[in-house]
Amino acid sequence: MSHLGGSVWSGLSLPTIFVGEKVNSEVAVLRLIEKHGQIRSSHLMKLTSFAPRTVRYALQGLLRKRLIQKMPCLLDMRDVVYMANHAAVQTEANLCG
Repeated sequence: MSHLGGSVWSGLSLPTIFVGEKVNSEVAVLRLIEKHGQIRSSHLMKLTSFAPRTVRYALQGLLRKRLIQKMPCLLDMRDVVYMANHAAVQTEANLCG
């Protein structure tokens, strides 16, 4: 993964993102959603260089945990954007830390 040492990952907590030798895709995707506000899944795939299935799986997990919301994209109603549910993210952070 070429982006791991780059600016995309700056400011992210390594112990939180890395589980063993693997990247915790949900945490990485959530951090990018928080950073960008609203973002399309195609943009997440480009930023992370994760496989499309990995991004979809991470988004499904975050939606299931209600840490993010899925909204129609106002620029293209055929697409959706994802944004952080800040209240839920803050609650989760308080429980973990």
